[in-house]
Amino acid sequence: MNTALSWPESLLVLAVLLAPLLLPLLYFILYRRGRREGLVAPIVSLAEMAGGDSFFHRWHTGLKVGCLLITCFLFVTLRTIPGCLAGLAIAALAVTVSGLSWRRSLARLAAMSGFLTLLIVMLPFSGVMQADEKSFSLAFLPAALPLRLSGLHTASLIVFKAMAIALLMEPMLATASLAATLRGFRQIGVPVALTQMILLCHRYIFVFQQEAARMWRGMRVRGFTARGDWASLTAIGNFLGMLFVSSFERTQRVYEAMLCRGFTGEMPEIGSEPIKRHDIGKAVFWLILAVAPLVAERFLHDFTQFFHK
Repeated sequence: MNTALSWPESLLVLAVLLAPLLLPLLYFILYRRGRREGLVAPIVSLAEMAGGDSFFHRWHTGLKVGCLLITCFLFVTLRTIPGCLAGLAIAALAVTVSGLSWRRSLARLAAMSGFLTLLIVMLPFSGVMQADEKSFSLAFLPAALPLRLSGLHTASLIVFKAMAIALLMEPMLATASLAATLRGFRQIGVPVALTQMILLCHRYIFVFQQEAARMWRGMRVRGFTARGDWASLTAIGNFLGMLFVSSFERTQRVYEAMLCRGFTGEMPEIGSEPIKRHDIGKAVFWLILAVAPLVAERFLHDFTQFFHK
């Protein structure tokens, strides 16, 4: 069944479809404000808020990582918009309780917003139209391109799930030091080689960032101004080449220094964090909270089916 919408109704639908674009706009406003206050760095450390004292900071790292990963998989199985909204609310509550900056979380969502906007704009207008499917014809589009409710429903599910899982990454990764978080990943079965590569990459990406900033300042002091001409492109190419060479040489020196200090393929660990009774209690409480949207979704489905009969 196809219903023609008026111009005001069509513009309202368009505003809903383009709502994910508000995320990068909001982050851009906060970013510019933070730049004026000197609070925003080009690359943000994962563990800059590791010294807090929240529910997630005091939780055993291995249990925290395992429970939050299970929560992500549970949220993926949600099949209704109310259930996905409940999952998104739980994820937002986790970020708030952890005491993390919402600027970081908005930056994570803003990085996804382009893909999510494309998804929510394309899916409602694609696919095969079923005979009894509800659709709407927008005033500024031809009637041969109707908006399908089933496609909009699918796109909304994907968007809400992606946002919820992205928000859960904040308390998972930013409420403990990176070494402790990676130790938690090893405790749940992640290969040691992978965690070591992540640790080294996270450590030295800031070193390479500082090196690139130093070289760029040197170019600016010598009068370089980026333009669209061939000379500017040549200078930028030389800049990237020198950055690659210096990064390669630094990597070689770091590896030789690690060998001199007895590195045999595994990073030394300083003790192990014991699992306490309150950590198990937190895990049980969190898993109950994570399963609640699935249980409510199933209960409401059975409840509506009972009355339909």
